[in-house]
Amino acid sequence: MSQIARMALTVIAALAMAGCSDSRGGTVYTADSGHSSGWIKAHGATFLNEPISASGGLSKSNQCAQCHGTDLKGGISAVTCFNTGRSGQTCHAGGPGAHVSATWGEPSEHGAAAKAAPSGINGMANCRKCHGGDLTGGLVGKSCYACHKTTPHAPKPWRGAARRHTDVDEGNAPACAICHEGTFAGAKPETGSPAGCFNGTLCHATPGGGSCYACHGTKGVNIAPPYSLSGANDQSDPKVGAHQSHLTAKHGYSDTVACGECHTFPYSIDETGHRDGDFTAEVPLAGKLATNNGALPAYSFTTRKCSNTYCHDGRNFPAKGSAGTDPEWNETAYLTGTVADCSKCHGYPPSQNHPQKNDCAKCHLHVSSDNKSFSNPLRHMNGYVDESVSSCYACHGTEGVNPAPPLDNSGLTDSAKVGAHQTHLLASSGYSNPVSCDQCHVVPASVESPAHRDGDHLAEVPLSGSIASANGSEGSYNFTTRACSGVYCHDGKRFKHGWSSGADPVWSDSSYLSGAAADCSKCHGYPPGGAHPADSDCSKCHPHVSANDTGFNDATKHLNKTIEAVDGPCYSCHGDVAVNNAPPLDLDGNTAASSPKVGAHQTHLQATDGISATIACVECHIVPAAVNDASHRDGDNAAEVTFGALSKSNGASPAYNYSARTCSNTYCHDGRNFKFGFSAGTDPVWNDTSYLAGSIADCAKCHGYPPGNGHPRDAGCGTFNGTGCHTNVNTDNLSFKNPTLHVNGTVEVVDMPCDVCHGGRNINDAPPPDLNGDISADDPQVGAHQAHLLASSNYSPNIACNECHIVPAFGHVDDPTHIDGDVRAEVTFGALSKTNAASPAYDYALRKCSNTYCHDGGKFEHGWSSGTDPVWNDVNYLNGTVADCSRCHGYPPGGGHSANSSCSSCHAHVNADNISFSNKAKHVNGTVE
Repeated sequence: MSQIARMALTVIAALAMAGCSDSRGGTVYTADSGHSSGWIKAHGATFLNEPISASGGLSKSNQCAQCHGTDLKGGISAVTCFNTGRSGQTCHAGGPGAHVSATWGEPSEHGAAAKAAPSGINGMANCRKCHGGDLTGGLVGKSCYACHKTTPHAPKPWRGAARRHTDVDEGNAPACAICHEGTFAGAKPETGSPAGCFNGTLCHATPGGGSCYACHGTKGVNIAPPYSLSGANDQSDPKVGAHQSHLTAKHGYSDTVACGECHTFPYSIDETGHRDGDFTAEVPLAGKLATNNGALPAYSFTTRKCSNTYCHDGRNFPAKGSAGTDPEWNETAYLTGTVADCSKCHGYPPSQNHPQKNDCAKCHLHVSSDNKSFSNPLRHMNGYVDESVSSCYACHGTEGVNPAPPLDNSGLTDSAKVGAHQTHLLASSGYSNPVSCDQCHVVPASVESPAHRDGDHLAEVPLSGSIASANGSEGSYNFTTRACSGVYCHDGKRFKHGWSSGADPVWSDSSYLSGAAADCSKCHGYPPGGAHPADSDCSKCHPHVSANDTGFNDATKHLNKTIEAVDGPCYSCHGDVAVNNAPPLDLDGNTAASSPKVGAHQTHLQATDGISATIACVECHIVPAAVNDASHRDGDNAAEVTFGALSKSNGASPAYNYSARTCSNTYCHDGRNFKFGFSAGTDPVWNDTSYLAGSIADCAKCHGYPPGNGHPRDAGCGTFNGTGCHTNVNTDNLSFKNPTLHVNGTVEVVDMPCDVCHGGRNINDAPPPDLNGDISADDPQVGAHQAHLLASSNYSPNIACNECHIVPAFGHVDDPTHIDGDVRAEVTFGALSKTNAASPAYDYALRKCSNTYCHDGGKFEHGWSSGTDPVWNDVNYLNGTVADCSRCHGYPPGGGHSANSSCSSCHAHVNADNISFSNKAKHVNGTVE
């Protein structure tokens, strides 16, 4: 049976007198019935899990002690738990804590239970319940010292498998503290901290360190030499060396350094690397501080030096300061509190990208004003760069001026790192507004921002600022040539209108800008090229430019991503203020009309040739309302030719060919687009200076002379047929009284008789001549006009013009179907031709009339024989013979007519020869006379 079980039975037996075997609920004890049912089994665990008093033993609140007393020997119940038995129950003759295991005295049994976490029988706290607070007797009157002689735990050594104390659960710390509290320096627990052997509040300030000074170090000071194992206490001894300089940091350069930063710290005497026979401490230098920032430190036992440590080698600092001297471990004068000591770890000042300044306290607030000692050494050599930089000029530039060099980080005033900083920031050149730092390089938000102190000792120059990258610029800086290229602010190609590019500036060229006219051309042409006028009078359009055209009244309006120009008159850039807005001069300064940018501008605008009215600019290209309007200064250096209303008259679709420099299909230069479709002239070449020379041949350059198609073939424009069709044309027929009435989109012609254009003047309105000047009747446009109008055949009266085609109202040249472009009269037969239900027609191809009343006997009143359809321009159709009669009807007529050719016997208007007429008005008149 186990110890606890026997203890439980003994207590149960002692309590049985109070009725401990009765069955009742969960009540521990009542006066009338004693203990509750099942108490025998439960009371042992209750006893063991109850708290003990501060001095050991049972507290009065313990359930057993309430009745049996804190010593369990009677109490108010007068029943001792030390009875051998009661009411048939076996109790605890040796007391409730009597050990019953035969082997309990073996450390492997009771020692393991004592060191375990306090619970039930386990834990040294539970030993005190029976053996007393000081373990000298207690309830059971048996002292632990009876077995353990001098202490409750086993005799030394406590490192063996059975007697090792380092595996005691921390919950037993209060029990250990009965003897151990206050034994070692710093053993008292801090306020609120639980006592424990391994958390620095009781024995061991560091694990296992409570007894290290038994072999080395000094009790009451620390565990590091002096003294060494050999008893040495001089720092020159390598086994003593700089231990105290690190652990106590009396030199004032850093916080104390933990032992584990330099060598292995054993948690037990026998651990590997401690007492291993070589009598030498292992120095792995693997601590967090020594290896900070990627350092790979090492210690040489031969030279007794540390190397490549973070804490003694500036090359491993975050800012990559200069490397100092590798320290010798037992050098007594390594740090002496002088300025020179600073350079033993890093440069003074550090090199690389650290400012070359020795006033450390300006940025490192933990440094004293002497710049070699420390107001707070804990912030030096702590693995961090502890700094508080209030402004950029703490490292570079000049306080009170700006944070840009000079001075540069090397303290220089003239170097590539200085360069043109002040020229840009102060705009001392007078050429622009001050340029902010971020226009050229990254401006860090803090000292440790990326691309700032990154070890390359170079500023990153992305040239991505809004000024440098304006207008799509993609600038770059060449660290070798020290030149900027492709930036908006130094390259005219990047300007809005793509003007000439200047030279790429060399950053450190101190004479780049000298205030001379030549400086302008270092960025763009002077004057600019491209679409800019070739005029160096900058102030005319740019009022922020000074009168001498090399400086500025307001430099903020130069190089600001905007073309600061006033919207002056057009002649500010091209043309002549005394003439008009059109070249000459052109933007390149050309004056000759042979230049395509000059060309025929003035010929059109001034109409110096006398051929037409002046032509408005908008007839050929867009006229901008403002300088920066779309399609004006758009970089292509060419005017957009967008023809206006006049050029498109009469349905013309004009175009300009930039390569051939010709206009085509315009109304004003192509007779095909005139109202009546006259002959086409030659497409003009814009800069042909001899296009119009004031000769007759000039007329034919636009239309025929005379015009073709339906126009009379006569060049007497103002004197044709003794009168004038175009009264604005002079008698020379090639100049104009009023040029505005020529090439104006309208055919300016006066109302006049028909015979002015065709027919014989004072004869009649019909050909000959025709519009082409032909007079022969065999010409289809002449034909039988006069045979009908003059009745020269003597066969009929005169035939009115409208019997065959439409006759326009007098003088109305523009009437429909008159001059309509097809160069032929529309044949629309009149009433006579349609007599007796005839349906006449004219065949333009065969030139024949058919089915007319007047030429087809079949349409006569009595249906007489049909004659031959006449050919319009057959000059022999009628020649005064008998055969002529049968060309229209039979001779004699057929049908119901008598077969008698003596016409005069019935038709009194016929002469006796029976082929001519005494009164031809009664022949072919629509009536059978």
